[in-house]
Amino acid sequence: MKYGIRQYVTWNPDKAPHIAIFGITGGGKTVASKLLLARTAKNLPDMQLFVNDYKGDSDFSFVVGTPRF
Repeated sequence: MKYGIRQYVTWNPDKAPHIAIFGITGGGKTVASKLLLARTAKNLPDMQLFVNDYKGDSDFSFVVGTPRF
């Protein structure tokens, strides 16, 4: 169980274009979200990503000012 990952999940954005990440405080949701965004942007550069940040802190400051944030 490397890095606390119990099970890997394959995501097919053509079949399920939406994703939601839930968990307890401190559970790694922000880290998982950033990793997912980075890997998706790298592997699917033409994909349109919409990001909702309900905390409003600086965790997603790298996308502030982009069209779909």
